[in-house]
Amino acid sequence: MRNRSELEFVYRMDGLQPEWIEAKGGVAVFSALPPGSYTFRGLARNSSMNAFSPAVSMQIAVLPPWWRSGWMFAVYGVLFLLLVVFADWLRARNLRRISRQLQRLVSARTSELEHSREQLRMQATHDSLTGLLNRAAILRVLTIEIERARRERKSLIVALADLDHFKEVNDTYGHLAGDEALRLFAAAMKSAIRPYDHVGRYGGEEFLLVLSDVSDDFDERRLSELHARITNLLVEAGEASFVVNCSLGAAVLHALVDLPETQPILAAADLALYSAKSAGRNRVLWRRFGDTEKNRLPIDSNVQKA
Repeated sequence: MRNRSELEFVYRMDGLQPEWIEAKGGVAVFSALPPGSYTFRGLARNSSMNAFSPAVSMQIAVLPPWWRSGWMFAVYGVLFLLLVVFADWLRARNLRRISRQLQRLVSARTSELEHSREQLRMQATHDSLTGLLNRAAILRVLTIEIERARRERKSLIVALADLDHFKEVNDTYGHLAGDEALRLFAAAMKSAIRPYDHVGRYGGEEFLLVLSDVSDDFDERRLSELHARITNLLVEAGEASFVVNCSLGAAVLHALVDLPETQPILAAADLALYSAKSAGRNRVLWRRFGDTEKNRLPIDSNVQKA
């Protein structure tokens, strides 16, 4: 070769550079090659002679950094799947937590509504002072028990209890002491009856009792024992201390008797109570519906005193 200075070295990177590039000073420079496989080609030429040397090729592989390697992308995929699963688990846990909160809220609200409904029912059916059934409620119970006794051919006792000289209690010790006497008397009656018997405040210091299914040979004893448990009660209200007694009048209806309606029964019990008051108070007196004289209700000759 006549002059090496006339030689030029050119190169290109297949897939990256379509044209041949002259190497300055015989040096091929590439910066920031992206990862991948390349074919480097180079040759020498003499432009004045239009001569070219055979091209020299070389395979070059540029490896990505470790965080961009294939196995790392696999790790990234696994981590992404784990993240998705974890996010779904968090979402499900949060939904369960919200569901439990809603259930507790609904349960609490339902409990409040049931409590409110029970309070309203109690206010509508019970006397606020004594806690017993009020007049309307005990009369409904009486109607139901009359129908049951008529249907099942069972006996029934309807009694009116009245505190003796209650006005004197209020006048002497005050109305607060009178209220305490009523509460004590109501509690005594409630504890003296059976679970399936009923008692309610009929009005003022007068109370109505409905005793169902009392055997014929036990009615007098039952009334006597009942009166003994609800009279001679010691009342302590503040500094006041006194004893209250009661009179009890009852209408006794046996299973063999055709049971009348509510009003005749109440009238019979009220007449018996009036007779007990007239006879000296603090006693029980009952009247029976007879088999032969259904409309005539004679006062029993037996008078039970506490």
